[in-house]
Amino acid sequence: MVAITGQGGMGKSEMVRKFSNDVYKTGEVHCLWLKGSSAKTLTSEVYDLANKLKETVHTSESKHRKLREIMEDILLKMNGRVLVIIDNVDELYTIVEELIFQCKQRDGRLVIITSRLGNVLCGAGELIKLKQLSIKDAKCVFLKSPTFKDTSGHVDTDEDLTQICNKLACFPLALQQSIAYIIQQRRVSFQRAAYGIQHYLKEYEIIARELLARPMSRLFNEYEKTAYNTWILSANKIKQW
Repeated sequence: MVAITGQGGMGKSEMVRKFSNDVYKTGEVHCLWLKGSSAKTLTSEVYDLANKLKETVHTSESKHRKLREIMEDILLKMNGRVLVIIDNVDELYTIVEELIFQCKQRDGRLVIITSRLGNVLCGAGELIKLKQLSIKDAKCVFLKSPTFKDTSGHVDTDEDLTQICNKLACFPLALQQSIAYIIQQRRVSFQRAAYGIQHYLKEYEIIARELLARPMSRLFNEYEKTAYNTWILSANKIKQW
């Protein structure tokens, strides 16, 4: 059992998706992908999967069966090695523990969980924590975006890239949001083709100052403030359009 943890937007799900695709292509392992954002969502995922596999999971019956029993029926139907991914488990709840327990009952089963929580496994498995990007890696997020480069009528300097990466604390989710915003600004009209990173940073600073003026800002950590600012900046522009 493995948990991959880290802040939102760091690529946890994408990493596991690539791994599961590679595993599935071997033809030797069945792969199950379950959304685990809440107990309700995960329960629905298991029921839907059981129905697709022709397991009888009518609403009236499901109330009298434990979810892990239904999961065992699914796993037995796979008849072989199984990779079970439970994605985005960002709160601890009993259903996850039950499914993990059931998956561990036989050999040939691997469970991978993605989560923002560092204690999602409570010490019961291997924990892989994704570290924050370095400035060099954060710059690559911009430089490897072909759309970002193709729409540029403005030459952003290496110093500009360093500045925006520092301002956004190298958080992948915030970097992607800023790239999308800059690209859209460059596409809106010919006159704005030269919209660059410095233009974005000026608009970002206005939003950041507005947030700091609010009492609730003291409740946010650095990641939450950065994500909030990039989202609000984009949302405000959408309202204007």
